[in-house]
Amino acid sequence: TYKSLYLYVKNETGLNINVKKLNANINAYFMDFDNELILSGKFGPNGLQLHSNVAKSFRTGLELNLEYTPVHWLKLVNSSSYSINRVISDGIKITHIMSPSWLVNQSVIYTNNKFEFGVDLKYRSSMFIDLANSYKLDGNVKLNAHAKYTINDALTFGLVVNNILNDKSYSNAMLGASGTKVLYFTDSPINFNISLKWTF
Repeated sequence: TYKSLYLYVKNETGLNINVKKLNANINAYFMDFDNELILSGKFGPNGLQLHSNVAKSFRTGLELNLEYTPVHWLKLVNSSSYSINRVISDGIKITHIMSPSWLVNQSVIYTNNKFEFGVDLKYRSSMFIDLANSYKLDGNVKLNAHAKYTINDALTFGLVVNNILNDKSYSNAMLGASGTKVLYFTDSPINFNISLKWTF
């Protein structure tokens, strides 16, 4: 039986910036947990992820959301975060599993009347997949693109291309039943989808 979870928000503060060409939000936080129920990095025989309680843990970090329009036809959008995620066990600090320190999403969007084109860069830093911090999943970078054309007030054509570089990487991993063999989940290769939006 798992113990109850108690969450104490020690401190959170943010800053909003709204000027002619720039909108930004910066947030800093610290969360302190007692008896947090966390992933252990293992899966049971039924395929479900196993959890365990830890006496002490904390998460702290910075979050940034930004939109910058240097000229009317170009917009830069960024959503990033940096975090420190620790479990305190027997006086030793270890890192939460599946908790990357860095997440970055950067978009560059060009618009011209009825046409829009954008390139999206996504970055995730490496992360541990077990509580002993013995196994790590490498970070990865993904490059995607999208295009949109407004035919008229009712019809909009869209195209999205994911993983343009056709990079082979892994989005998730887990320890097998033995506790030593690492099983990886492969990301999708290059793929695309086409849409036609009809508003009526």
